Amino acid sequence: MLKKGYKPAVLITTGDPAGVGPELIIKILKNEKICKQAKFFVIGDEAIYRDFGLLKINLIKDPDNYKEGQLNLITVTSIKKIKPGIPTKETALSSYLSLRKAIFLIKQGISNALVTGPVYKHGIVSAGINFTGHTEFFQEEFNISDVLMSFYSKKLFVGTITTHLPLHNVSKSIKRNSLRNKISIALTFLKKFFGLQKPKIAVLGLNPHAGEGGSFGDEEVNIIAPLCDEFRNNGENIVGPISADVAFFYALKRHYDFVLGMYHDQVLAPFKMLFFESGVNVTMGLPFIRTSPDHGTAFDIAGTGKANSKSMEESINLALKMLKLFKGNKNEH
Repeated sequence: MLKKGYKPAVLITTGDPAGVGPELIIKILKNEKICKQAKFFVIGDEAIYRDFGLLKINLIKDPDNYKEGQLNLITVTSIKKIKPGIPTKETALSSYLSLRKAIFLIKQGISNALVTGPVYKHGIVSAGINFTGHTEFFQEEFNISDVLMSFYSKKLFVGTITTHLPLHNVSKSIKRNSLRNKISIALTFLKKFFGLQKPKIAVLGLNPHAGEGGSFGDEEVNIIAPLCDEFRNNGENIVGPISADVAFFYALKRHYDFVLGMYHDQVLAPFKMLFFESGVNVTMGLPFIRTSPDHGTAFDIAGTGKANSKSMEESINLALKMLKLFKGNKNEH
């Protein structure tokens, strides 16, 4: 039984401090409606937040020293000066170290929810770090056999079987076990965090017209259709394989709870066309909640005040919504 007045802890990584992450975080932390729902611990560099000067900074070494109405900051490096819009090796390293600090705090039981600010992948790699993306990073750090990258909006929820993969490698990556695991992850997630007893998932085909009976490829006939049948025979509400050129039309009409595609742009192109400013990146299958704005660092407008905070706001709102159903949340910091 949680104590009266209990507020869950939510971690927010700044991302690359030269990007729009810091100003988006500040905008959110000035929103009283959001802030009253949780204790937000920001992980990043003091220099960029000090330069903005919009919130009083409370440097955190112990979660019990959290102070309401302030920016409760957990520092990772000591960069003296950060210029918005000008990424450097130091800012890239800061974003990476922020992720590592978040992992440490999650493993320590400080929080069950993490909202990640946008990072500059090329910058991290240029700093000598092997980094493909947030999804792969968390999967490796928590030694998880499989996760599912997904994207959420209130009107459309999508996921992708393969992630950051060259298109010519996608077909050979569509395997029965992998597809089975991804569908299972989606089913478990939707039941646990969205309270859906029998979620309806549309599984897309890989080829045009979902292969049209093998005329345009055999992945649907040999792999995707048999897997969908397997789940239906086990009582799950799985529809597919469905042609991608019609699936999103019906998904927007709420025929499905979730659309699972075969590759990145198959689901991200329609999703971002509709929800570029409000979409949320969600990693399914982790032992904690992880959400993120569905946009990049936007160095070209960093520090100008032009950045739209809607995606960051929705990322935090979704994390808070999911926390309410997270049965393992026993932290009382």
